[in-house]
Amino acid sequence: MTHFCPILMNTHAGAMHVPSGREQLQRMAREVDLEIEIIHTESPEAMTKALEKLVSEGTERVAIAGGDGTVQLAVQTLAHSNTALGILSQGTFNNFASALRVPHNLPAALKMLRDSMVQEVDLGKVGGRYFTESAGVGLFADALALYGQGTNKNFFRGLYATAR
Repeated sequence: MTHFCPILMNTHAGAMHVPSGREQLQRMAREVDLEIEIIHTESPEAMTKALEKLVSEGTERVAIAGGDGTVQLAVQTLAHSNTALGILSQGTFNNFASALRVPHNLPAALKMLRDSMVQEVDLGKVGGRYFTESAGVGLFADALALYGQGTNKNFFRGLYATAR
């Protein structure tokens, strides 16, 4: 039996990781008997709009190919909906996927997407926004602010934040 899942792919995820291309991802999905539709998202707004459309159409499962930032963005739309989120780890660190024991290896992650039962997870909420894994204050929060958000992640910037 072939399973179906749309996959939203953040083409900018993973400052230190080369994301799998469309053809490679489709080939891997076919090998595990998973029919996919890849939806490229070039901006947070495009991803949110695509997710809102999938939720309104009653899509049962959607996967995100990206990192923690991509997953965090998807959670804002999918929280409290009837659409389950699958993660294909394509980011730099993927803390949330690691905490959920989602394999970083794409063929294994695709098998998990195909075979796994939907499980609810707890989310935190601050100021109207959901977060998936942790919140910090004090030195931890200051270091993250120095390190920065977005696509400008690099080793030297991390060293700078740590040294400060």
